[in-house]
Amino acid sequence: MVNTFMRMVSPPYRRKEVIRIFRRIVGPIGVQPGCLRCFCFSDLEDDNAFLFLSEWRTKVDLANHVKTHEFLELLAAMDLSVQTPVMEFKTITETAGLELLDQLSTKYQTSRIASPTEKESGN
Repeated sequence: MVNTFMRMVSPPYRRKEVIRIFRRIVGPIGVQPGCLRCFCFSDLEDDNAFLFLSEWRTKVDLANHVKTHEFLELLAAMDLSVQTPVMEFKTITETAGLELLDQLSTKYQTSRIASPTEKESGN
């Protein structure tokens, strides 16, 4: 699985244009072969900052995606950024759900239980 992450900051006067681009491409990208998820978020601290995320089943699926018109539109939106945009591709080899949180919290709680010696010494 490959996750893509893009962050950009639009100039305030082009914010609506950037939003239109993202609205136009999120749906079509989300139904491309191999796309598992596609989202666009606005930053809570900066209304002009956007995060664009997509998840691909394989690198081949991602390679096919970068040949599409929608990917070119994503690059066009990035070109509008007033800061250097960030684009990252992360290969994911393993994913877990809430069961991992349960395992981690159990391990944490177990490690926090003081031994009888520690309790007697007050540590």
